[in-house]
Amino acid sequence: FVRMLGQDDAAPSEALAAQGDPRSYRSAPVAKRMVVISGGVVMNIIFGILFFMIAFLAGVKAEAPVVGAVAPGSPAARAGIVAGDRIESIDGTPTATFTDIILGSAMHVGAQPLSIVVDRAGQRIEVKALPEYEASAGLQRLGLAPAEGVSLAVDRESVPLLHQALVSAGFFDRSRVEGAPAGWFECAGDRDAFVKDWGGATLKSIDGRDATSAAGLRTAAQACGGARIATTWDLNWGDATTTISVALDPIAELQPILYAPGSSAGAVDLELGVAGLVPLVMVRDVLPGSANAGILKAGDTILAAGDESGPRMDEFRSLLSKRAGSTVPLFVLRDGERVHVNARVDANGRLEVMIGYATSLPMIAGPIESTQDGDAVTTTPVAGLGLVPCSTVESVAGEPVRDWTSIRGAVQRALATGARTVLITVRMPGSADATVHADLRLTDGQAKSIAALTWSSPIGPEWFEPLMVSIDANGNPLQAVAMGFKETRKLAIMTWLTIDRLVRGTVAVKQLRGPVG
Repeated sequence: FVRMLGQDDAAPSEALAAQGDPRSYRSAPVAKRMVVISGGVVMNIIFGILFFMIAFLAGVKAEAPVVGAVAPGSPAARAGIVAGDRIESIDGTPTATFTDIILGSAMHVGAQPLSIVVDRAGQRIEVKALPEYEASAGLQRLGLAPAEGVSLAVDRESVPLLHQALVSAGFFDRSRVEGAPAGWFECAGDRDAFVKDWGGATLKSIDGRDATSAAGLRTAAQACGGARIATTWDLNWGDATTTISVALDPIAELQPILYAPGSSAGAVDLELGVAGLVPLVMVRDVLPGSANAGILKAGDTILAAGDESGPRMDEFRSLLSKRAGSTVPLFVLRDGERVHVNARVDANGRLEVMIGYATSLPMIAGPIESTQDGDAVTTTPVAGLGLVPCSTVESVAGEPVRDWTSIRGAVQRALATGARTVLITVRMPGSADATVHADLRLTDGQAKSIAALTWSSPIGPEWFEPLMVSIDANGNPLQAVAMGFKETRKLAIMTWLTIDRLVRGTVAVKQLRGPVG
């Protein structure tokens, strides 16, 4: 800040009296005024360089420019970018951090796609992708998420939720864990005890190979063919560090199904299922302090919400948003019994629970009869079969099924014979005797999509700390000055570009407090 004689808005009478002083701002020559008025800006730049120099001498941690996940149907997915790719440059500009990737897509203007250079297992590949505006983020995005490291979360907000994720993954199963410390298995049903003693865990090896990132779990799962994955972890428990072995059961991937919900023109929702069949929604965990503690329980499967029977995931979320700040009547399947509850919906349209797909039950939500990819609309194999929500799939191609893993497996095995028609037997809700035999008729494209489904890790990337990269000057002050100048210059340019993109509408005003402002 530069205070100029005769220009003090806080004391106008004093400023007016000082204007006759030959030293006042008004009395100074124009060139001198320019020097004075630029003093504050120049000092900001100098201090920016200085602070960046100090930071780079110490070293700055940032998310690495490595892809952890690619959103289905996104520009990046269409361009062929895959998890594990390291983004080296965007339109010729090097990307040192994942933030550079976000900014590169957010600041793009025009209809020409970005030129993206990626390193894939040592091979340099150039792809083209045009970012798309994402209203929820207020930015143009490519549909990429950053990669994860090898350390599980330790922050206060995540640890209580991590407990249920580890329970589901079998970390407290005595038959699958070796070397566990005293008191570990007893925490399976005691979240408070787990939170008290949890100090973090680091993934050390996957199937006998050293782990370098959580992406290795995903790679191992995709290649395992359904077999268990052998892992070792350094577990910080209480005051000690113990190495434990955990055999992880992979999760069967389901087919991404893009469809038009009908309630919103031009909108496209995403569900996971098989051939248009979709699992019911279930409560995975009740968040600590939730208003629904004691009302909903982990494992509750949603049979009906309001007047909607067997709502799909997006339908369920949409229904909750319409009942924000009130209650919603639910019928849930709990320990084999149909139970009625009135769940409380907060002001943001949430139940304060974690939800997911009820893949352990062979029951279906409302079937999806058509998919939409861009302007292309395609009917699914279940179109016109008359299947209703909450029905139970009993067999596929003559094979009895007990969950969605066996449903998917039976469909894949039938398709592997060259068949494009798969017989399913479905028991309708409310009766043990009312069964329907129906043929799923698949196109070659639909069959190929299902046949390509593999397996995923039971510990998702969201539970790992991000893969970080250290940006530093290696103790060289001159290099730190150069890096500080470069970073300050980049921020100055980004400020002007942000203003330009605000005018063009490719950056939302709310992002002035986000990654671009």
